[in-house]
Amino acid sequence: LILISNCQKLIIIALVTAYTLMHSHHAFKSTLDDPGHRVPRFSSMHWAVCVPKSCSPKDVENSIINVAESLSTGTGLKATIKVVPEMCQISSDGHLPNSTLIVGALFLLL
Repeated sequence: LILISNCQKLIIIALVTAYTLMHSHHAFKSTLDDPGHRVPRFSSMHWAVCVPKSCSPKDVENSIINVAESLSTGTGLKATIKVVPEMCQISSDGHLPNSTLIVGALFLLL
């Protein structure tokens, strides 16, 4: 059993804290749920995928999880897949409203 004084304990704590703060990867542990503007995301990748309108966000998430698992088997890589439903968009029919065409024509004439 090693006995250390309170002063030595404080010095050890200060050194460990200083060492930990010197390395940014110790200061924050980021997850997919962290806001990117407050906590740095060191290992996040953002992808866009085009799928038919009938696919739900959960369908897309499950499909990507299946592909990621099949590709990473035996590699030691771990991927966490998350599809945010609010980020899903449905393509419009491609026709511009008449008001947009009129304003565009006015800008071209000026």
